Amino acid sequence: MKRILMTAGVAVLALATVVSAQGYTFSTNLTVGSTGADVSTLQSWLIANGYSIPAISSGAAAKGYFGSQTKTAVMQFQASRGVPNTGFVGPLTRAQLNGSPAAVNNCTAGWTSATYGGVSYCLPPGQTPAPGSTPPITVNPGSITTVGAEGILTITNGPISSTNLNVGQKDVPVLVVRAQAQNSDIAVQRIQVDLGTDTRIFNKIFSKLSVKDSNGAVLATVPLVLNQTVVNSGNNYYVNLVGFNYIVPKGQTRDLTITADVYTAIDSTLTTAGSNSGLWKVALATSGVRGVDGAGVNLYGPGTGSTATYTDGNGTSNTLTNNTVLSSLTIASSLIDNARVVVSTNTATPANSEVIANNGANSNQYSQLPLLVFDVKADKDSVQIKDMTVSVQVAGSGSATVPTVYLFDGSTQVGSAAVSSGQATFSNIYYNIPVNTTKTLTLKGDISGATATSNTITASTTSTITALNSQGSTVTVSGNGSSNSQIVRSSGVQITLVSKTATASGAPQTSGSNNMSTSSLTATFVFNVKAVGSAVQIGTSQSTTSPFAASTTPAVGVKGFVVYRNGSADATVGSYATSTSIAADTNCSTASLSNTCQIADGQTSQVTVSFNVQGRSALSALTPGLYSVQINGLNWSGQSSTFMATDATWRSNEVSFP
Repeated sequence: MKRILMTAGVAVLALATVVSAQGYTFSTNLTVGSTGADVSTLQSWLIANGYSIPAISSGAAAKGYFGSQTKTAVMQFQASRGVPNTGFVGPLTRAQLNGSPAAVNNCTAGWTSATYGGVSYCLPPGQTPAPGSTPPITVNPGSITTVGAEGILTITNGPISSTNLNVGQKDVPVLVVRAQAQNSDIAVQRIQVDLGTDTRIFNKIFSKLSVKDSNGAVLATVPLVLNQTVVNSGNNYYVNLVGFNYIVPKGQTRDLTITADVYTAIDSTLTTAGSNSGLWKVALATSGVRGVDGAGVNLYGPGTGSTATYTDGNGTSNTLTNNTVLSSLTIASSLIDNARVVVSTNTATPANSEVIANNGANSNQYSQLPLLVFDVKADKDSVQIKDMTVSVQVAGSGSATVPTVYLFDGSTQVGSAAVSSGQATFSNIYYNIPVNTTKTLTLKGDISGATATSNTITASTTSTITALNSQGSTVTVSGNGSSNSQIVRSSGVQITLVSKTATASGAPQTSGSNNMSTSSLTATFVFNVKAVGSAVQIGTSQSTTSPFAASTTPAVGVKGFVVYRNGSADATVGSYATSTSIAADTNCSTASLSNTCQIADGQTSQVTVSFNVQGRSALSALTPGLYSVQINGLNWSGQSSTFMATDATWRSNEVSFP
């Protein structure tokens, strides 16, 4: 029978066992949905010969039904025999299962048949059986569909994610081989890596190399052992990654990534932490990639390039024979020594909004108001946050204060701290974050002493964060989290956006006249206004009671909304716009009021407003482009809420106009 042979640590692909199923003859076609003795015997044969059917092997399913896992196993068997790998068991596949003589010693083009201990193997060029080697059979899926076609194989350098490596890293990319197949599918079956002339690169820096396909699946893995997997040719050392059959489809390009395990302990003289540069390079050997085209012809790449000589991390002159596909890698000290904490604002941070402080013991308090949501990531090692200082700022002419803040992980309180002079320190919290994990924390604050006059509260993290790595050493902290503005009052309105739309209609103006029938841009907003702590009144006529407040940021006059053209606020265009419609539902009573309605304490009214921008060709500012509209603020009971003025949430979609 034919097997996969592990030769000195190198996996070698071979064809599956060529025997009939203990005298059983398959005489009927089988496919997904088939049942019976033929299916049971087929499944037994496939499993016995190394083709996995997990559900049956684990006992989760009984034999006798041809399902998707059986189809996959059949496709793998077909690929190993050169039969179209459709998963359908027809005459060609049955001939192989029944032991067709034509299948015996039918190795892949360029491979040779060898026998050791009564067992036949298909071996790639240059490989010989290793005594005592009894690895499991593995069949790589995929087959060439362009049978008989000669191809062209082009090998170039692909980009790697980072050239900075750390001591102790596992399975880190060190070289990307970009393979392009032309005129034919090409089966890539070998990659030869040039390690240079300094033996330290494989006995001090890298302990293992692997190759992965474009989807991240491991095709082959090789431990770096001198005179076994690492061979010397001339002055250079090479390692072959073989035992796979990766198909690059005709006319397409695929990246094969070489990854390495970096030794967990490296003398500092070989890294950037020592007296040397920490620089090491790896490259493809000339013709280091071998593939087979549809005509069975061996193809090689890359071509011959100039040598690359450099001073490596040992301070030694190191030479690679080909610089066509090459990576320059810097080995830094251990991950632990380079651990850091990265802080950033989370998108769940509360938006700019108005808050009525009336949920405490008195009507001027608010308990644990969410101020900021931020992420804390442990990079390269597990970390422990020992102390954290945050900034809490209160602005405005009101009397509100924030005496205490709290830190939460979800619903679990991590710590609490008093606010003094705008800062609060959470001490000795010892909050743990596993390596390469991001934790999301929420900062909440107690509000006290709020009045009808507003205060604006903001919060942020500071650079005063003490974090420790897994060995108890202090680590670097970068980034910060910053909140939006929370405007706090003891009574007033809570405003929430329901919907927003913008539409354009008509043709461009032909004169400077104000003619809406020619062209117009209409933006419609629907939002809820809730009165909290007292009844509130809002205007219903923009011309007389001005319900929509102007804002100085950006400054656009008195219309209470901003027109944006191509993403920028345009005050000139905005000044020629007119509010055409304001309507509140019946929860805003107009009884005994003129151009105003009143919302009772605790009631919510839904307000709809439409703004109309009219086309004017004589206005140089009103040129074709993408336009949107944003509410600037709302007037109510002699006060103004303008938190939405710079919040893009309150901006409509863009439309082409005029």
